[in-house]
Amino acid sequence: MLALAEDDVWVVGTGSDSQPITAHWDGDTWLSYGLPGADNGLGSLAALSPGHLWAGGWLRGGEVVAEWNGGTWRVRGRSYWIPDVAVRQTEVWAILNDVVARWNGSKWIPLEKRHPDIALMGLAVDRSGDVWAGGYWLGEAPKQRSVVYRYRCAK
Repeated sequence: MLALAEDDVWVVGTGSDSQPITAHWDGDTWLSYGLPGADNGLGSLAALSPGHLWAGGWLRGGEVVAEWNGGTWRVRGRSYWIPDVAVRQTEVWAILNDVVARWNGSKWIPLEKRHPDIALMGLAVDRSGDVWAGGYWLGEAPKQRSVVYRYRCAK
């Protein structure tokens, strides 16, 4: 869920019929929007601005990042693992295949390759504009350890 204002609230998810839910509250009513090629749902949501959203989740053929341009959803990348998306100023960031990547307007640019035994799960941007990624080192419990990465971004 993403609340930009009391009359601008978005939700994404999966309904009881395993179909994606993408809906917007305009202050009076909920409006639903379709997502092409969908047979599951979206799980994370971020906004560049009101009316310009990004979501990460699961669709037929694998995980995706989708962009809402104010009128329709459009798939902007496929991967086997996209647990989260985040926005930094005018940039969109996502976890793609356990690597943090930035959208350059036409494709995803990975920052660096991570160790294959690390699963990244969450993404956030702090007030200074740095991007943070968190997850865990794979292994049998109790050997799993949390990991956090900070990407210092130019101002």
